[in-house]
Amino acid sequence: MPRQTMLIQRNCNQSLREKIKELRKHDHAFPLLVEADAKTLDLTMEGIRLLPILPPLNVNPMRGKKPTEDA
Repeated sequence: MPRQTMLIQRNCNQSLREKIKELRKHDHAFPLLVEADAKTLDLTMEGIRLLPILPPLNVNPMRGKKPTEDA
């Protein structure tokens, strides 16, 4: 096999090895993303379930109120 052909093949093989390495990283990351998505959904649903049973707030909102002139 001529030297030039061997160099081309070596470069091609290295590119393939790099692609395989990247795919393995994605294979590891994908299940983690799916798990995070599922946890986010669970927590969102739990928040929705808990909203109706929140006790009433005993604080008055400060935004949008003009200062009183009692002082």
